[in-house]
Amino acid sequence: MKKVFYLIALVFAVFTTSCTNEDDNNFNEKLVLQHIYSVTSKNGATTTYEPTYFTYELNYNNGTADITLKDVKFSPMMPNITMDLKNVPFTSSMTGVKINATDLIPEVGGTPMNDYTITSFACRIAHSSVTNISTSMVSFVVNNAFTINAYPNPSTFEHDSNTHVVDIVSSSTTTDFDYNKTKYAIVLNQETNLADIYLYNVKFADGMPAMNMIFKSVSFTSTASGFDFTCEELIPCLNNSEQTPVDSYPIKNLTASVSGGKLSINFLCNNTIANRLYSVKSTAYMFESDSLPTN
Repeated sequence: MKKVFYLIALVFAVFTTSCTNEDDNNFNEKLVLQHIYSVTSKNGATTTYEPTYFTYELNYNNGTADITLKDVKFSPMMPNITMDLKNVPFTSSMTGVKINATDLIPEVGGTPMNDYTITSFACRIAHSSVTNISTSMVSFVVNNAFTINAYPNPSTFEHDSNTHVVDIVSSSTTTDFDYNKTKYAIVLNQETNLADIYLYNVKFADGMPAMNMIFKSVSFTSTASGFDFTCEELIPCLNNSEQTPVDSYPIKNLTASVSGGKLSINFLCNNTIANRLYSVKSTAYMFESDSLPTN
C-alpha cells in the first residue's frame, strides 16, 4: 500500500515533521503541519491566504496542547501575525485527537492579545494512510467576526467512502454499481487556483480493475466552509512516475466540494474501449467516524 501512495508521500513529507518524547512520567508529541486557510468575514466575503504552518505540541500526560498558528491574517490589510495558544485541552482516542475550546486568549510575541480572542476553536488530528503522515483540520472564530477554516495541503479523504456508478449507455439492462474502497488526495495550488485530485483504487464497473488516477489542473474556489472544484473536461493520468495519460477514460462535467471534512465529487467517465458512459457520484471523509465538529 505504501508503494501505491508514493507520489504524494514523496512530495509532501517535507512539509510535515513530528517527534515524540517519552519517559517514565511524560509522553508528548510535536507536529508541524502545512495548511491552506480561508477567512470569512461577517459580510460573507471569503478570502484564501498563502499556505502556512500550524504547530501542535501535545502533552498526553495532562491532555493539553500548545498550538502555534504561524503568519496568519484575518483581512487583506492586516499584517501577518504568529499566535500562540497555551494549555488548550484535548482528548485522544484510536481515531486521533480532538480539540474543542472556547474563549481562548492568544499570545502574540509573548503578550496576551484580547483583540484576537478566539471565541470557538475546533480541530481534528489523525494519521493519514494516503500520505503516511499526520493530517489536521481546523476551524475557529475570532471575536465572533471572522471564521477561519484551515485544511491540510494535501487534504486526504479515506473514510466511509461511497461510490455510486450508473452505466448510462446500458442502464436498462445492467444494475448500478456501488464501491467503497476509493481514497482521495487533493493538492491545492493557491497561486494558480488549480488543484490536482488523486484517486486511489477507483473503479467504475464490477469487472473493471482498480486504478490509481490523477485529475490534473482542476479549477477551485474558496467557500465559507471549504472549496468548490469544477472542470468541463480532462484526460486523467495514471499515478505513476510518468503520469501516463489515460485517453480511453476521458472525464467530463466534473464538480466537487470539500466542506466540514467531507468530499463530494461527481463526473462523467466515457469508457471508449467498452463504449460505456459512467455517471459517477462519490463521497469520502477526512476523518474516521465523523467530520469536524461544527462551531
